[in-house]
Formats: sequence, structure tokens, C-alpha cells
Amino acid sequence: MKQLQVQAVHVSGQQDHGNVFPLAYALKTDGSALDDMRAWIQSNRDRLLNELVQHGAILFRGFPVAGAEDFDAVIRAFGMDSFTYQESLSNAVRVNKTELVFTANEAPPDVSIFLHHEMAQTPIFPSRLFFCCETAPEIDGETPLCRSDVLLKMLAEREPEFVEACERLGVRYSNVMPADDDPDSGQGRSWKSTLDSNSVEQAEARLDKLGYSYEWKANGSLRVKFCQLSARWSMGAKYSSISLSPLFEVGKMFETIQKTQFALVTTRKFRRRA
Repeated sequence: MKQLQVQAVHVSGQQDHGNVFPLAYALKTDGSALDDMRAWIQSNRDRLLNELVQHGAILFRGFPVAGAEDFDAVIRAFGMDSFTYQESLSNAVRVNKTELVFTANEAPPDVSIFLHHEMAQTPIFPSRLFFCCETAPEIDGETPLCRSDVLLKMLAEREPEFVEACERLGVRYSNVMPADDDPDSGQGRSWKSTLDSNSVEQAEARLDKLGYSYEWKANGSLRVKFCQLSARWSMGAKYSSISLSPLFEVGKMFETIQKTQFALVTTRKFRRRA
């Protein structure tokens, strides 16, 4: 097994909020293999996860990750509980490449997907996200990263009454789920797939258990109103954020990190309760 030399590096768009955001690591060892990387992750797991909490995101560059199977092996090296696409309530149409690796969204390139918290509209969500870029586009296609705690502080300074109202009232989202997957939409996952149901009866039983209200449409689609959720949550003493999918820009908060090989991003911890 080869001993890897990994160094923290500067990348374009990095910010400093007390800790550099995002933290970036580059592999400096030539000829390393996937098994070497997996061994390095396992040896440094606790430190990496602690750094993730402190920095919010970690970028990895130059590591031997050639495809979905390699990426799956990298994820498993962290030894965390899995959260599969099938068990999620994600609105996006995705395609599984392995059990743990799936496409981000099957919507065409001209569909805009705004910066958002992953599965912010649902009571079930992942605690951490892994992203991998196999082929970086020549233009556009970047995945923006944002420190939500910093954004919340800025928003509270500019719109304190709005933030107070969100915290007091909570948030509740609505969505229309088509009868069949619509890959032309950024939120085109069907109710059958989202609710893991083959019949109306099964879907309604799942919706009742989730506490969603719903209405069946004449074309077979399903309009749902999600259960009321807390608008704010904390990740220990350091981070606090608001459960919104921001459709606005605050200064230069949304700097883009380009051509990242793969990244580990912290989101929220545990299951959110209404």
C-alpha cells in the first residue's frame, strides 16, 4: 500500500469566514491507486469529518477516481450510514449508477436549478453529500457552494422581520408530482417513484404517514403540501441555518467552485422534526 502525500491547496473562489471555505486537498503522489486512497480516507476519517464541520465543505483534487464504481468505493471508505435515492423524497429525476451513486438531475442543460438545501422541503434528508465530476464542461455546469450560516447572518441583518417570521411560523412547501417521471423538469420525479408506491392506495397511505395533505389531479398527477417544518436548525454551537431554497443573490455569496474532482459537503444532521 502506497503512502499518499496530500496537501491543502488554494482554489479559485475560496472564501474566509474564520475558516477557509471550502477546504481543498490535492494529491501530490504519482501513480497512486484507488486502494491507496481508500486506506488514506480510513486512516484520516475522523479528522476529515471534523474539518468538514469546521469548514462546511472539502474539495478533493487529483485523486484516482475514474467512475461511478470508484466513487462508490470512496463513499464507503468513510464508513457512514447510506441514504439511497429510493428511500429519499427527492423531487429530482435521477439515475442510479450504483447503490450509492446517482446522477444529480436528468433535466436538460437549459433548465435552471437554483441554489438550495438538499431536500429542504422534506422531513427526511442526508447529513452529508458527496459530489463527483467525471468530465468538467467547458462552459457553465458548475455546482455553487454556499455557507448557509453566513448567508443567514447576512439575511437577518437585511431582513430581520422576514427571518423572525420564518422562525416563528416555520415553512411549508408544495409541489406537483407527475404520474410518470418527467426528465425535462428539474423537479419531475413521479409520485410513484417519490413515494415508492405502485397504486393510489399505497401512495395515500405513505402521504398520511408523512403528514402531507394532497389532491389528485385529472391528468393523474398529484399536488402535495408537505408537513410544516422548522425553518431553522443548528449543527452544534457553530452553525445555524434557515430551511429555504434561496432564489436571490446576496452580494458575492454564491462563488462558484469549478472543475472539482469530488467534494464532501455538510448539510444537516439527523431527521428533522416538524
